[in-house]
Amino acid sequence: MLFMFISHCVAYLLTSMAVNVQQYLGKEYEVECDGQMVKLKPVKAWVLQPKGRKGVVIGLFKCPNGKTIRKAIGKIE
Repeated sequence: MLFMFISHCVAYLLTSMAVNVQQYLGKEYEVECDGQMVKLKPVKAWVLQPKGRKGVVIGLFKCPNGKTIRKAIGKIE
């Protein structure tokens, strides 16, 4: 019984701390493409969080010249 309570508490904490990556996809960010700063929206975004460290949100951007660039676009506390 105690184990079930603890597992439910852990599941609740993990879901309440989850980052909504969709909120990062709608915004524009300044990205450097061939030495110029361009405002682009990310094609894809994901969370990168190694064990024991604070995480970051990484965005994948497609430059007008065809290059693909990754950039940190957010921090997770």
